[in-house]
Amino acid sequence: MAALPNGDAYTTDVLPYHVYPLEIPTLLEVAEVLQNGMQPLFQQVNVDIASCPNLSTAPYNLAGVGLGGYTSIVGLSLLQANVPWNQRTRDFQEIFTTSCRDVFIIGASYATKPSMPYYGHLIMNATYRAPMDIRNESRLIFAERGNGQTRIEKLTDPNQMKYTNKGSFFVSEGRGGHVIRVRAKGRKTINTDIITSMQTVLYEKYENDNKYVALGGVLKMTNGSVACNLMWDDYEEPLESFDDIIRRQQCAEIHLESDMIAIGTIINDKPVLIPQEQRYGVVSYLS
Repeated sequence: MAALPNGDAYTTDVLPYHVYPLEIPTLLEVAEVLQNGMQPLFQQVNVDIASCPNLSTAPYNLAGVGLGGYTSIVGLSLLQANVPWNQRTRDFQEIFTTSCRDVFIIGASYATKPSMPYYGHLIMNATYRAPMDIRNESRLIFAERGNGQTRIEKLTDPNQMKYTNKGSFFVSEGRGGHVIRVRAKGRKTINTDIITSMQTVLYEKYENDNKYVALGGVLKMTNGSVACNLMWDDYEEPLESFDDIIRRQQCAEIHLESDMIAIGTIINDKPVLIPQEQRYGVVSYLS
């Protein structure tokens, strides 16, 4: 048997994911680091501590109420290294019912056929309450190969939570509480964005101390534009390697006409620029 950080027991010692051993600075410390580090990058920046809004209501519409309660960042492990990447799948429903008790999970992985309806980015947004209460409010995002249009498919079936290859997720009990609130406007350089800026600041602050710090949360974009990496909805066999598929993703520019909500994680790794797309390997996803 193994133990979760929140004290729940697993039913197996062979886990399909690993939990990062994170440093846990105070919210106030991280807020000060972000405020000081982002100040030169934006015309207006304000980072403070606030009560988490009710995330189950508009405009967020998430499955959980808040981000509090035994929080952790979970990275999905690669499975079956000798199997083609699009066949390395695992079912979140199985993970929930064998490894967890009370969970609210947000984050991103990949989906592939035939285990899921389409290829695309799987944006997890789900809650689980033992023994079998699963609420799936996830999304599958992809570009239709026939017309190039972006499509967002809402997933509510608990059987449609099968991830592929790898991913990173923020896990909590979905409770209310205090969070770090970051408000930024008017970036001063064109080759970055708010998520990459936050990651860079955390990397520069904690990397030299060999500290592993991560954040999980929700981003609300108002006005401006965003870049969204997209997979096609289908691919012909045999598939290219996973890295080649990712490098060839469609990178759509979206000019916002209304608020956009994104969810995900930020880890203080060094941001890596993908030369083929002139995009950083940090992606925010529509929820």
